[in-house]
Amino acid sequence: MSHAQGKRWLILPASAREAAHKGLGKTNELRVVTSGDIATVYINGTQAASLRGYPAANVTMVGLYAESFNEPHTFSFSEFSVRRGPTPASDKELPDDVLFADNFATLDAGWGNTDAAQSVAGNKFIVKPKLDGTRRNLYRGRRFDDVDIRVKVVQREGGEELAGGIIFWGVDYGDYYFALFRTNGAALIGQSIDGTPKVRIQAANKNMNRGLGQSNEIRVLVVGNSATVYVNDQEVGKMTNTAPKGGSMVGVYAESGETAVYTWEFSDFVVRKPK
Repeated sequence: MSHAQGKRWLILPASAREAAHKGLGKTNELRVVTSGDIATVYINGTQAASLRGYPAANVTMVGLYAESFNEPHTFSFSEFSVRRGPTPASDKELPDDVLFADNFATLDAGWGNTDAAQSVAGNKFIVKPKLDGTRRNLYRGRRFDDVDIRVKVVQREGGEELAGGIIFWGVDYGDYYFALFRTNGAALIGQSIDGTPKVRIQAANKNMNRGLGQSNEIRVLVVGNSATVYVNDQEVGKMTNTAPKGGSMVGVYAESGETAVYTWEFSDFVVRKPK
């Protein structure tokens, strides 16, 4: 479906693909259950995905979707029904200044699917890039303008020479800015252009908790064309840029070494309105 511009597709887990009745003339039942800001999708009774959305404050519309490509495709729909959905598990609302928060109780589909390189456990987003690899996880569920981003990061396995942290001003997987740290005490700020990352600022941080298993909080405050980076509330540098029009994506970043896979844990990911 790469021909469909302006859409973001999720790769379904194998269990959901196996549940689908394949081929022309086959009937499949699609079900979407919404509860608060969470939508869960089922194919023939098998859960395919669960994702967070941002529904309007009042009622929203539902409908049907079909597409053709090089030749006309014909779809038929039947037994369309809408029932009352379940009450959200918690009616607790986020504070007014919070734009997005993820405690990683489950893997929001906006981060992609669980695979060998990413998963969630114990309210932590666990990222294990392949050997000599980089994992760029952009949250695709929403774009932001001015933001105050915070996340706690722990490196569980690996050496000291590579880094993990926050992505901001993200346009796509090749063009973004990053704010990272290494467990040896170095903080790194830079930019990726067409998939080539370059460190612009490298600084030592006296407040950093060094070594494997230590937690450090990275914060990026973006206001207009300026981004200020902090590690454990100590400012380590500032970048300027013409902010992307229409908002940008945020995310997390992790690296692995040539001979050892690094394991990174991200928790308490929060995006707020700047004060």
